[in-house]
Amino acid sequence: MTDEFVPDGDDELSYEDFEDAWTGEDDDLIDLDALEDEIEPGASPAKKDKATERLFKKIDSLDSALPPPKSRTSARSTSRRTAPLIPPVVVDQAAEETPPAADLEPEPAPELPPAPAAEIEPEPAPEPEPAPELPPAPAAEIEPEPAPEPEPAPELPLAPAAEIEPEPEPQPEPELPLAPAAEIEPASAQEVEVVQDAGEAEPSGPPPLPATVYLALLSLPPELITQVRDLRSTGKITDMPQPGARLIAGFRAADLESVKTAVAAWVRTHLPIQIETTGVWAEVVGAQQYIAAWSLELTKEIRTAQRTLSKTLAPLVVPLDDTPAEFPVRVSIGDQIAAKRYPLVIGQMQRDFEPVVWHAAELILVQHEPETASGEWQLTATFD
Repeated sequence: MTDEFVPDGDDELSYEDFEDAWTGEDDDLIDLDALEDEIEPGASPAKKDKATERLFKKIDSLDSALPPPKSRTSARSTSRRTAPLIPPVVVDQAAEETPPAADLEPEPAPELPPAPAAEIEPEPAPEPEPAPELPPAPAAEIEPEPAPEPEPAPELPLAPAAEIEPEPEPQPEPELPLAPAAEIEPASAQEVEVVQDAGEAEPSGPPPLPATVYLALLSLPPELITQVRDLRSTGKITDMPQPGARLIAGFRAADLESVKTAVAAWVRTHLPIQIETTGVWAEVVGAQQYIAAWSLELTKEIRTAQRTLSKTLAPLVVPLDDTPAEFPVRVSIGDQIAAKRYPLVIGQMQRDFEPVVWHAAELILVQHEPETASGEWQLTATFD
């Protein structure tokens, strides 16, 4: 093909001007903006596909999820530029409504008739040849071997029989003459009574303790004796011994004379002794036992005197069952005060208390018979 158009004949040539030929004078250009204005405002824009809409929604939601920008101090840092968003792609509605190729179900392939199976005849298996019949072998006659005869045991010579000597017969013992029987005299009636008394005698042991209770009291000055009696009158106390200072608890004794001798020796060694009242002693034992007393200053002399008197009387007396391990030195007002009277006694003791100092130079021994109806304390002995 040449660059110039060469007609095949004269009929195809025309020397007239074309109606639509461009003369250069027609310079009307197409205004694209005007074309956009001619579009009706109510016309619906092209729809976006669902993937594009989800993409733009995700981009809009990233603004709040992104962390704030960090300040950069490096000299090489440049001004940050915001990348423009990709303009939406306009997709033809007809193309959008057409499902993608992946969603189209493939057309099923045409079913071809199955090819006829070739009929293959199985080859007949060769028949096995029959085994030749052999004559049965004659059974072998097995003769049993004869058992070996046992060899006879050699004859051993017999041992000569031991000669057993006969035991000698026991000889009878000679008979001894019997001694004449001793004449036994019958026991007298007095001897029989002594034997009976010895069999009925009780086992030996310490004699039972008497029920008498003893107290050892140091003497008080007259003014302190008056206070003790007034307090006992207030509390209606009638079961107490004479006023005095107790060094040891009450006791029982089987040998009163030995006790008196030991107490007399102690008085000669430790009296007179200085004593001073220090305050009110109030004690509640159990639920109904109320005790009131004057407490004493426990000097070294008083502790020594109390310890020595306890050791001196230990082998001679038996303390009462309710005796405490450490007996307090005090001037007793009452050991069994009534609950209603107890506050009156303690209040009067606190009101009238004044320290009293005196030198005790006398010890009295009093006793009490629990079985008697009166229950009063009796003076037993005085030691000075």
